[in-house]
Amino acid sequence: LYELLVRTSKMTLVHSHSARRQIMESCPGCAVERVRMGIALPAVVERDEARRRLGLSPGLVLASFGLVTPEKRITTALRCVRRLINEGVEVDYYLVGPTVSHFDALEVARELEIAHRVHQTGRVSQEDFWLYAFAADICLNLRYPSAGETSATLLRLLAAGRAVMVTDQVHHLDFPDTVVSRVSLEGDEDGLFCDVMDLLRHPRRRLQFETNSRRFISEEHTIEVMVDDYVEVLEQARDLPAPDTVLPEHLTS
Repeated sequence: LYELLVRTSKMTLVHSHSARRQIMESCPGCAVERVRMGIALPAVVERDEARRRLGLSPGLVLASFGLVTPEKRITTALRCVRRLINEGVEVDYYLVGPTVSHFDALEVARELEIAHRVHQTGRVSQEDFWLYAFAADICLNLRYPSAGETSATLLRLLAAGRAVMVTDQVHHLDFPDTVVSRVSLEGDEDGLFCDVMDLLRHPRRRLQFETNSRRFISEEHTIEVMVDDYVEVLEQARDLPAPDTVLPEHLTS
């Protein structure tokens, strides 16, 4: 769907190396450049203070953010929560974001007999989004399948200095292994359970993710970095020739 736009534009801008590679494979010879997505770093709120403001429990807090949809692997996460509870872990799972009509996470939680440990907030203010992020021990950003987009939610969770678990996909290669914890699709909730337990058993590793995540955003994804990238590529685009109007047959037939 993007090929016609790319071939008739002087330059195409994307937010990730993986998106750039994908487009260049489909449109060789076209000008495609990466501009890093920038976000504002929030002022840090200590975990205990964030929980006090929100009235959250003192145990382990897992959280997913954004639309509560099956593509976020919410059902897998809920089954993982059941495993954690069965292992004696005092855990609460927060779904921070609006719901959709075609998926009822609380109904799944009731079927798994863990509804008392699952909390659905609905849409929240930006201030409360940050408080839930700061309150969480581990954030789950498990979208699959993905269109390869760069997730602003993921960047915000990293900016909050959280340990974030992502589904291991190509477009997440832009994030170093020292910044995000990768979860394989293999093993479903068993694999996620093992990965969560690994972070719980190695608190120093989890703390390292927290330190690295905020540093990564402060170095690679600030508003200032994004502005610099835009200025650089727009200066390049100014000197580019007009795009070739002779299109491949499959785009004109």
